[in-house]
Amino acid sequence: MMLLNSGKNHAVCYEAFSRLFIQRKYKTLALVERTHKAFPIKTDYVGLSVATTLQEHIYVETDEAGVKGAYME
Repeated sequence: MMLLNSGKNHAVCYEAFSRLFIQRKYKTLALVERTHKAFPIKTDYVGLSVATTLQEHIYVETDEAGVKGAYME
């Protein structure tokens, strides 16, 4: 599954969580954060911040033990 880097997924999740739970504040974590966003969403914890173009994609490989690696195309 490929997720776009607009921040839209983050905004939709925030809306759903705010309707389901009383607590309105939450913290987010990103394994790899790209620096351009269309929505004003802040990531609280970042593993790696990478400046990319909209045409470049970052893939992260995981298994049961954790993150195996990340690469950009």
